[in-house]
Amino acid sequence: MIQRVSILGWGRLAQHLSARLGRIGVEIVSVHSRSKANLETALIPSDVDAYLVAVSDDAIEMVAAILPQGPIRVHHAGSVPLSHMGCSTSNCGVIWPPQTFGQIEQPVDWSAVPIAVQSDNAAVVALARALSPIAFEVTETQRIALHLGAVLAGNLTAAWLGQVSAYCAAEGLPFEALHPLVRQSVEQALATNALPSGPAARGDRSVLESQQAKLASNPELQQLYRTLTNAILAQHGQDPL
Repeated sequence: MIQRVSILGWGRLAQHLSARLGRIGVEIVSVHSRSKANLETALIPSDVDAYLVAVSDDAIEMVAAILPQGPIRVHHAGSVPLSHMGCSTSNCGVIWPPQTFGQIEQPVDWSAVPIAVQSDNAAVVALARALSPIAFEVTETQRIALHLGAVLAGNLTAAWLGQVSAYCAAEGLPFEALHPLVRQSVEQALATNALPSGPAARGDRSVLESQQAKLASNPELQQLYRTLTNAILAQHGQDPL
C-alpha cells in the first residue's frame, strides 16, 4: 500500500494530483520543487512509501538521480522511459493520465480521467486505480504510442483549430460561430470511430477544388486542408485532390 508520499514538482498536474491524493486518504509528507526552492537531497524525506515525480519530461532523470534509495519511484510522463528513474522495474512505475489539466481552481472529475499505469509493482497499480476507476495497465511501448496518439488527437487538433480561428479573423468572421459545429463534430467523430462527414465524404469535388483555391493566399492552411481532405477521400476510396 502506498499511504505516504513526497511529490517532486508543483505544476498543474502535481497540484491536481495532490488534491486527489488527499481525497483518497494518501498523506502528502512533503512537496519539493525549484519554485519552492527546496529541491535538495538533504530536504527530501526517505520515510515515505513513494516519490511522485511530476516535473517536466527533461528534468525527470535529473530529479530521480537525487532521490534517496528505498521508496518506490513513480513519474507521470507519457513518453519518458521508465529506466530514467534509475531503479529496478519492481520499485518503479509510471502513472500517466492522457489529459490536459487547467488551473487548480478548475475542478477535475477524476472518475472520468483515464490513467495509463506501467509497473511491475502491485502497489503502484493499486494507487492508479484508487486515483481513477478507469485506470488501465500498459507496457512501455503502448504508453509511448498512446502519448503520440494524445499529441495527434489533442495538441494537433488544438493547433488546427488555431489555424481556423486565424482564418476566420482574417475574413472578418467570428470563430465563435463555429464552436457548436466543432463540439458536435468531435462528439460525432468519437461516437462513430472518427468517420467524418462533409463534402470530402460525399465526394463533392467541385466544392473541394473551390475551397482549396480560396486558400491560395494562405499556403500553410491550404496544405493542411489538402492533406486532411485527401485522408478523408482515401477513407472513401476516392482519388486525392
